[in-house]
Amino acid sequence: MNFLNIQNIFDKSSKEKGNILISPKFMKILEPVFGEHNVNNALFAIAVSHQLGFTAEEMKIGLKKYHRPIGRLTTYRLKEEILLINDTFNTKPCAYKAAIDVLCQISRGVSIAVLGNIRWLGRYSEEEHKDVGRHIAARNIDLLFTIGAEAKYIGEGAISAGFPPERVRHFSTKKRLIQALIKKIKPRTSILVKGFIKKGHRAMNMKDIVSYIRESKG
Repeated sequence: MNFLNIQNIFDKSSKEKGNILISPKFMKILEPVFGEHNVNNALFAIAVSHQLGFTAEEMKIGLKKYHRPIGRLTTYRLKEEILLINDTFNTKPCAYKAAIDVLCQISRGVSIAVLGNIRWLGRYSEEEHKDVGRHIAARNIDLLFTIGAEAKYIGEGAISAGFPPERVRHFSTKKRLIQALIKKIKPRTSILVKGFIKKGHRAMNMKDIVSYIRESKG
């Protein structure tokens, strides 16, 4: 039988994107998106492609052609080595955790997580937000900024798990958040912007925070 040996050699300590190694040719592929979860997605795609008869070289070309949609771990490298991560598209709890992990993996200096509400959680909302906070407390994040009625529970969860309270700030308005955030963005700062604030409010869209940072620090 024809077996394909696929090795995920993603290095959690690496600042680069995930690597995938395919044998028997052992062709190294640079998977074109950040995140261990995306590397795993690519591994599934490679396995299916192998069954369909694609060669390792064809798989490599296919992966290199992939372009992630805007708002899905989209990265912007701004002046003074400032890194901005726009992950405002998906607001599932698992997506929050994955984005936070990416921030930790690729940050080169101070790391700031700017998080809004997680949507569609119903009666599970408070606990799921707190669980994201506990995830943050176990990671190397320097500052946590939250905005939105439900997002305050992220900070509460982080503090309850040992995250320093003085490194958590919750904001009721986007204007105040931006004013405080801009003061904290120094050279080599990495910022993740993720989440949702309020349905139907264009003025409350997290994407506006991304735009403001790009305009003021780009």
